[in-house]
Amino acid sequence: MKKFLKTIAALAIVSPTASLAQELYDWTGWSGGLAISSVSGDGEQLPLAAAIGGIPDQEPSGWALGGQIAYDNQFANNMVLGVTMDLNFGDIDDSVADGNFLKQTSEIKSFGGVKVRLGYAADRWMPYATIGLGFANVGYGQSCPGGAMFGTCATSGKYDASGDSLRSGITAGLGVRYAATDKWIVGLDYSYTDLGGDTYSFQVPGNRLPSTRYFDTTYSVWKLTADYRF
Repeated sequence: MKKFLKTIAALAIVSPTASLAQELYDWTGWSGGLAISSVSGDGEQLPLAAAIGGIPDQEPSGWALGGQIAYDNQFANNMVLGVTMDLNFGDIDDSVADGNFLKQTSEIKSFGGVKVRLGYAADRWMPYATIGLGFANVGYGQSCPGGAMFGTCATSGKYDASGDSLRSGITAGLGVRYAATDKWIVGLDYSYTDLGGDTYSFQVPGNRLPSTRYFDTTYSVWKLTADYRF
């Protein structure tokens, strides 16, 4: 009986330390998974184009599905430094009337980024900030319906013309990750990307020269992620 009580006492002393060691989470390693995103964009005419009037601004918005992969390294002071890459595809567009039956459209066909992530490990929680290179395949176009009674569309007839461009710019954001298990991590992430100004061109039927757009494109992304640790 005396030996049994000594064994129980020894376990009582050791168990809290062992339990604490097991509960601490180490964020070092590779992870990857899937994401669903809500996207809100803004296509504003560059100053020169806006000054002379013409095409109205557009605000493409919608949902996207994608994936990401990342590597993180946790330091002794609980700071976490990592690199994350993502790519997403979705239905993110907007259409606005431009008078005389003419319709202007814009679309973010795909987007992603390569970002540095700096976080702080609070056991299984990790809030973080990101900054890096964002990119997107952005398209602009215009269309006319058939049977327009007057204006540009009456002269040109029915058409649907568009053009796109792969653009890159600065992206930055904030987020938080939670290790639900030793292998599965869920997270919420916000990012803002500015692709800067660019020229988009597409051919309109009956015109000898292409139609040209001068737009500055930005977009915000709210993203839910689910990652698996390799």
